Amino acid sequence: MSRNPGQNFTSSEHQLVTVVIPTHNRLPLLLEAIDSVKSQTYPHWELIIIDDASTDGTAETIRRINDPNIHIIELTRKAHLGVLRNEGTARARGEWVAFLDSDDLWKPKKLELQLEILNKEKKRWAYGGSELMDENKNTIPHRAGRFLMPSGWIAKQIVTTEADFHISSIIVEKKLFDELDGFTTDPLLFCREDHEFTLRLAMHAEAAVVPEKIVRTREHGGRTTNSLSESFERSARVYTAFLKYNRDKTLKKLALRRRAYHLSEASASNFLEGKYNIALKQIFLSFKDGDGIRHWLSACKRGSFAIMKKYLRYFTPNSRTPPPENK
Repeated sequence: MSRNPGQNFTSSEHQLVTVVIPTHNRLPLLLEAIDSVKSQTYPHWELIIIDDASTDGTAETIRRINDPNIHIIELTRKAHLGVLRNEGTARARGEWVAFLDSDDLWKPKKLELQLEILNKEKKRWAYGGSELMDENKNTIPHRAGRFLMPSGWIAKQIVTTEADFHISSIIVEKKLFDELDGFTTDPLLFCREDHEFTLRLAMHAEAAVVPEKIVRTREHGGRTTNSLSESFERSARVYTAFLKYNRDKTLKKLALRRRAYHLSEASASNFLEGKYNIALKQIFLSFKDGDGIRHWLSACKRGSFAIMKKYLRYFTPNSRTPPPENK
């Protein structure tokens, strides 16, 4: 790969970046993701694709690309993205590791901009801005609105979700990744391992930030997060994991509040599904953790309405159907 005319890399000129893409049966989208890596203005990269037992010809197609910078690792079905990303990073030769989901795209200057800021500020990891696109690659608004993009010690902003960024925008020093033992492989944190990782990352080292939108994340029916059940429980578990290693009292209080928020939402969902014992435990714990009183009461109200709606029909004068048992 040759450098484009006019490019001027400073101390980052010969630093190798390992790009890790986990994938499962997403060949058309994966090929677009690969093209976005090959289009990078920074030329010193290697790409490791972790194929999680795809059945759509992924491995065969990638091998036909015949590019010495692109490697494919075939695994039996693992599913856990933390396992897949760790497998890829374990094979990394680069000083830096960057992650890209197989349904996302990088803008051409992504690596160049991040390495420039990392070398300038002497930081060990960086993230950047992103934009959401639909299945036709048209830019669409983020559902959650806009977030802060702070640099430095940003654990507080991540805990409170004032700052939020996609894993595809992160680049991290390989040595730092190893110091953190990589992504969690805890099955309870399935599809929340990226959030848990960024919390540990932010506790361990200062962040550099590229405020430009350097990543395009795709909103589509096959997106893993769209198919998840128990999403609020999963988010609450991230804060439970964080509380086990955090020793900062201020961050502990904030993490408890965030866990409480997700537990309140989880309880409302479980009341709707008739899982009353689980819902009651969650609403009690959310109160104990210090959820905001208005939000907690809102969850209680929604849960109460769910119970009333489900049971009321069993107690009408003409009903002979017994009420369902508690779960």
